[in-house]
Amino acid sequence: MAKYVIYPEVALRLAVEKAVLPAEHRLLAPTLLRSQLLAQLYRSVREGNMTEYVALTKLQGDALVTLNADIVTAVANLVSVAPFEALLRPGTDS
Repeated sequence: MAKYVIYPEVALRLAVEKAVLPAEHRLLAPTLLRSQLLAQLYRSVREGNMTEYVALTKLQGDALVTLNADIVTAVANLVSVAPFEALLRPGTDS
C-alpha cells in the first residue's frame, strides 16, 4: 500500500479530473486541507474562473441539480448534471 500526502492543489486536480485511484493507494492530508481547498475555490470564483456551484460540485458533489435549462447548458461540459427526479430515487453508494 502506498501512502501519499497531498497538497490542496493536488486534491483539487483529482476532484476536477474525477480521478479514480488504485485501491491500494491511500491519500493523507492535514485537517486544514478542507479549509485550504475552499479558500482556493473561493479565489477561483472571485477571479471569474469558476462559479460557486460548479466549484462545489467539482470538489464534493457527484452531480449538480438545477431547474434552470440555461445553467444546465452552461455547465454540462464542466460537471455532471442530474435531473430533479434523481433526488427522489434511492441512491447507490460507490
